[in-house]
Amino acid sequence: MLNADVFFDASILADLLAWPAENAIATDIGKYNEESMKVVAENGRLLRISKQIAAADALGTSIDIYKFSAAGGQAFLAKCAEYIEDKRERNLWSEVALNDILREVEFVACPVHGRWMEIDTLEDLREAERLFADE
Repeated sequence: MLNADVFFDASILADLLAWPAENAIATDIGKYNEESMKVVAENGRLLRISKQIAAADALGTSIDIYKFSAAGGQAFLAKCAEYIEDKRERNLWSEVALNDILREVEFVACPVHGRWMEIDTLEDLREAERLFADE
């Protein structure tokens, strides 16, 4: 699963799919972006994903690309259904549901090696065009 506003090198997706863990979040280790989702890890396991994580606590920035096992995907979809159907919460990020299942489903960070950019504004688009100009 990935967010539609992220542009990235194809190698990032290939690395994530080849990563040995069944459930993983593509993570720019050591990068802290105030606007992005950050992850917290302990002993290799991801414990939290949120925009409200302090720089001192963050392992890195999620680039909004996720790998799920069948069981992990089912747990995620069930949590999404709980928010949407049961709680009538329809304006939350998918990462809210993902954060909730981190207690029961083990996720790890897959380090990002390559270019990526989240595009939220026209200026972001222009910057991405410069970053990926050699493509």
